[in-house]
Parts: sequence; structure tokens; C-alpha cells
Amino acid sequence: MKTSLRKFTVTAGPFIPLLIAASYCLLIGGAVYAFDYLPRERIRDFLLHHITWILRLNFFLLLCGVVACGRDIAAAFRGLIVPVAGREGTETAGVGVPEAAGAGVSEAAGSGVPETAGSGVPGAAGAGVPGPSGGQEASRPAAAAVSFPLPLPLPLPLPLPLPLRLRRYRRLLILAALLAVAAVLVTSVAPRVHRIYYDEDIYGNVAQGMALKGQAAMCNYGTFEYDEYYPHWVVYNKEPAGWPFLVSMAFQLGGVDEEYGFRMNNLLYLGGILICFWIVHIITGRFFPAIMGGLLWAAIPHNLVWSNTMAAEPAAAFFGGLTVLCLLVYLQTGKWRHLFLFCLVVPLACQMRPESGLIGVWAFAAVLVTAPHVLARRSVWATGLLALLFLLPVFLHIHAVSGESWGAEGVKFSLEFFRKNILVNGPYYLDNKLFPAVFTILAVLGLAGPYRRREGGEDAPAGASLPVAAPAAGRPAAIHGTDGQTPFTRGEGTETLPEGGRGAGSEAADNRRETADNRREAAGIRREAAGIRRFALPGLLLLWFVMFWGIFLFFYAGSYRYGADVRFALVSFTPLAVLAGMGADRLRGWLAGLGKYLPAGVPSAPSPPAGTGGAVRPSFWPAAGLIVVIVVTSWLPFLPLVRLVSQEAWGARYDHAYARQFLDKIPRRSVVLTHIPTMLLLWQQGAIQTFAGINNPELIAELRKRYDGHVYFHYNYWCSTGGHHKDLCAMMRERYDWEEVATAREQNISYGLYRITPRGTAGDRK
Repeated sequence: MKTSLRKFTVTAGPFIPLLIAASYCLLIGGAVYAFDYLPRERIRDFLLHHITWILRLNFFLLLCGVVACGRDIAAAFRGLIVPVAGREGTETAGVGVPEAAGAGVSEAAGSGVPETAGSGVPGAAGAGVPGPSGGQEASRPAAAAVSFPLPLPLPLPLPLPLPLRLRRYRRLLILAALLAVAAVLVTSVAPRVHRIYYDEDIYGNVAQGMALKGQAAMCNYGTFEYDEYYPHWVVYNKEPAGWPFLVSMAFQLGGVDEEYGFRMNNLLYLGGILICFWIVHIITGRFFPAIMGGLLWAAIPHNLVWSNTMAAEPAAAFFGGLTVLCLLVYLQTGKWRHLFLFCLVVPLACQMRPESGLIGVWAFAAVLVTAPHVLARRSVWATGLLALLFLLPVFLHIHAVSGESWGAEGVKFSLEFFRKNILVNGPYYLDNKLFPAVFTILAVLGLAGPYRRREGGEDAPAGASLPVAAPAAGRPAAIHGTDGQTPFTRGEGTETLPEGGRGAGSEAADNRRETADNRREAAGIRREAAGIRRFALPGLLLLWFVMFWGIFLFFYAGSYRYGADVRFALVSFTPLAVLAGMGADRLRGWLAGLGKYLPAGVPSAPSPPAGTGGAVRPSFWPAAGLIVVIVVTSWLPFLPLVRLVSQEAWGARYDHAYARQFLDKIPRRSVVLTHIPTMLLLWQQGAIQTFAGINNPELIAELRKRYDGHVYFHYNYWCSTGGHHKDLCAMMRERYDWEEVATAREQNISYGLYRITPRGTAGDRK
């Protein structure tokens, strides 16, 4: 089957580019037709009924990509295990399992990835890839990595002492401890509360419709009949459907409860820590800057504050970072499965926020700068068809909602907003009031010159780059010749060449030719990717920050002091944290270098203790510990900000709280007229927009008959504001008699729930 497919590829080779080009023309032509000939109402109706299934397919294929990359992900975490030499005869290269010589079974040094000779799955040991310590031990051939005698029976290995076992797993333990502390902070320290009223209720209601009815729309009139949801008046939401879709999956699993929206953002916050960690780890190949990147991202105050809400910005930040991570992995390895994963993450990331599409622009720019030759590969263009297919709904959405008012009149983007916004958004990162200035300083240090991967463990000099070691017999070199800390080391086509007795004949020859071609492509990727690490990447990270920070400088509501719009800063935090992690490592190197200026007789780097292999000098830890202390000390004054609910939107917040109490006083089978039916529908209470009481009196009469007179009016926050909202409440007072059910008051705002009866029909009430 494999040979037949390969022969078909060779035969149809000249026609494949034409087929790919025709497919692109078909997709783009269909989009142009929709933009030019279909009315926006029809496009909105199409998206309302079909975007849910498009997103489900996108997510399903994304999960398939994650499963395909599962071994790579597991190997990445196993690569954090530190080789530690234990007692004689127990462990040689971080592997505590002995093996019989000549059995053909080896294990990657420090990676814990077993390998069977001739299996085609190379490990790190003997593949020209130094181990995590960067020492000579891991770069020796596999046959010399583990040496055991052959007495029969084979002696059992002696267990490592507990201190050595903990030392071996210290990196995983540090990462797990960071995640555990962050989980406590985001769920227990940051208050769980809505902060943008009533947008978070709209997100939840759209998610409710997607989970129960497959409709990506907010509902203006919906009822419940014995827990079954009936949305009658639905409107396509102007916001992208990505975040409600994520919440809808939680609703499908656990039932409709806004609590799951909060928990989803909690998980995305923890996932963001891992994304920052691995982005920095791929860039530097080292643990300290990676863990500092994750720590700094987790400690940003507004990251904590907004990750315990139902806002969409944490999801936008998470998927933006995931896009960058997948791109870096693909540029590092060249594997098709990593390209497949990247092409499925991009469309989903663009669905989170209106500005989220900028991450696709950044990714394309990154490829042009660092590896333009990959654009000549068929696999890129073929997989790009899938990305374009799922991106078309994003373009259709932008076109369909382009005429929306977005809650304000006049232009939404203009140069006239620049001066006002930059006077707020610029000092935000510098004045140490809402954002720790130390984090910004570390990010600036991360931009201070080219950055190279380091060899020789945590204490290697900053200028050292990694050579590409020669592969052992039958094993390819890693894509970059990185140290063992790199989570993804094998490039496309790095399968071992067929050995004697395997793959003889034409299939073996085809395998050799294909492998040779793939290795030549991998070599090109390796040369291009060197620019990512050393020269281009700091500038690309700065571009990532500038794009997502600068877009709001021209937005009418882009000021971080405009209501709760400081949440817009969240999408700029990931590149800042990545740069700050790199800057912390650069500062650590400078501090450790000061040891040579110590007085004579004071050792700057004592000899490493026995059993450590000399991989890490003790001078690393004082400098690293000092930086951690500085970061934590600078962050502690922001804890009151993290715990603060604040007076922002206090009127709507009390409306939200009192409405929950009011609903306990009326029958479950009833309908409430309110300005915010999405909020009540999310709580499984039938609701309809207030204007129905004025414009649709016959519908209200029908509802009174259906629900035995249990039709109520919610006197809410909007009734105390000006404009048409207050006028609607006044007209309801004129047309209906109100019977008080419950009332409350906060400062000058009154709240209440009233049973209503049309004037002149008081005797019909039950």
C-alpha cells in the first residue's frame, strides 16, 4: 500500500501543484462570490446555523493532530529529567534500568525514551544530540552509554537514594510547583466575578445555544419547557464564536452553568504558563529562562484578575501563544504532523477576538523572515488548504458584522484616538502601578542583542552555540544538533536508513531516496532556523508585542482606563513574558560573571559535588535565586490589586446579584421581561426583551395564558440610566400594572421584580 501510494505520487507529481493551485482558486473564488453577491443577512444566517459545526470539525482535527504529536509531547516532558549518576552499577546516564549487552535495546540519555535497534525511532544518545547536561557523557555512542556485565542471572539494580531521585526530577517538580501555586492564586486569590457586564452573559448564552441547539447566536426571547431550551428570537452575535464554542463544550460535558466558563479560563491560564515555558525552552534550549518565562507570565496581575472571569481575552492570549509555539516547533523539526497541527491552531486562534487574526499575519511574517524556503514545499501549500478552509468563516464573519455600531456612533478606528490611548497604554508597562516595571525591564534585557542556544548546561557562556554532531551508524543527526533539553529534536525524514535484512528491493531503494531528499530539506530548515535563534527571533517577538499592543492605540475604546478595557492588554502579555524570561537568563549570566571580580581566595565556582557529573556549577544558583527573589518581591505589592473587585461596573454587578435572588421567589415555569434576557436564560429562566411588552402586546397576552399569569418585569440597571433604556421602563409603567415580588437598592439605583398585568385586565390575574 505504501509502495503503491509512493508510485502514484511519483506518477502524478507534475499534476499535484496544478491540483493545489486549482483548489486555492476554488476556495478564494467562493469567498469572493459570497462577499460580492450574498447579502450580509444571508451570510449571518449561514454562520448562525453552521459555524458551530465548522468549529467542531476544526477542533476534532486539532485533537487528532495532538494525538499524532503525543509522543513528541511526552518526550518533551521526559526531556526535562536530569541525568544523575548514582551508585556504581545502578545508573550511568540518568537511566536506572540495566540492559543486557547485545540485546539491541538502549535508552536516550536522560530522556527516558526507549529505543529498539532497527525500529527506526532514534533516541538522543548516540544520535549526536548531547543530553540535558550538555556534558560529554550523553554525546558518546549508544553502545558505550550503558555498560553492564553479562552474568546470569542478571543482577537487580540498586535503587537510587531519594535525594538523587528528587534531583533527577527537579525540573519537573519545579514546573509542577509553579502550576500548583498558580492554580491556587487564580482560583482562590483572584475573585471569581464578572467584570464586563453584560458581555460575559452574552458569551454564556451564545455557548448555551451552541451546546444545546447548534446555533451561534444570542437569544432575545427564549423559554424552557421542563428543562428543554427553546430559543425563539435569535440574533447572530457580532463577536467571533471561538470563545463561546470552548464554553459550549464544557456545557455539553457538565450542563449549562456559568461556573464552567470560569473554570475554562482557569485552565487556559495554566495552559498559558506551559506555552510560555515551552516557547522559551525552544528558543534557548535551557530550563532556567523557560521557567522564568512561565513564572513571569503567571505573575502578571491582570492575567490573574481576568483569568477568573468569563471574558474572551484569556482564550485569545492562550491560542495566540499556542500558534507561535506550534510554528516554532514546525520550523525546528520540519515534520508534517507539526505543520498539520499549526494549520489547525491558526483558524481557531483567529476566532477568539476580532484582533486575533493578527497572529496569522505575524506567523506569515515569521516564516518569510526565518524560513522562506518552506513556502516552496508542496506539503506547506497542501496543508495550507485546510487552514484556508477554516479561515474562510473568519473572513465571512468580519464582512457580515462590518456594519455593526459596536455600542457607539462614529468611526471606531482612527488616528485621532492615538494620542489619548498611548498616554495611558504606554506608561501602563512602565509606571509600576498596574504592571510590575521589573517585568518590563527584564523584557528589554531580552531584546539586548542576538540570543543563542547554549551548550554545556546551565552555566555555559552566552556566546556558545551548539555544533551539529555527527550521527551514529544507522541514526540521523537531530534537526539542530541541540542539547537534550530541546523537546522536539528530530526533523522530517529522519527515520533510520534500512539495514541489512530489512526493506530489501525497490521499496528499500525508495526509502533511501525519500530519506535522502527529506534530510536535504531538513538541512535547509536547520540553516534557516539558526536565524530564528540568533538574530531574527528577538525582533519577531517584539513585533508580536507591538502588533497586539499597537492595534488598540487606534481603537475608540482602546484605552486601558476605558471601563474594563484593560483586558485588551492580555494579548500582549505572552511576548512580554517570553522576552522577560530570556532577559532574566541574560541577567543571570551577567551576575554569575561577576564572580571573577571576587577577592583572591574566594572561590567563584567551587568544584561540583561527587555524583553530579560536573554539569551544573554551583555559581548558577546564587544568581538565579537572586533574580527569583527580585521578581517575587516586586510582585508582592500587586496582590491587593489581584484581590480587588473594584467599583468598576458596580451597578451592573449588584443587578446581577439581586436578579439571582429575585428568581428564587417566582415559579420556575414563568417568563420575565428584561433588558438582559441572556443573563436569565443562562440561569434556565424563560425571558424576553423588554421591548416586546411595548411592540408585541399580543405576544405578552399569549404568554400570560400559557404561564397562568406568571409574566414578570425585571426593573434592572438599565432602567436607571438615560436614553431609550429608561424610556422603555417608563412605557412599561404606563401600560402595565405592577405587583411587587422583590425589590432592592444600592446607592441611587433601584432593582426589582414585578408581576405585570395589562391595564384594564386586573380582574384576570390569578
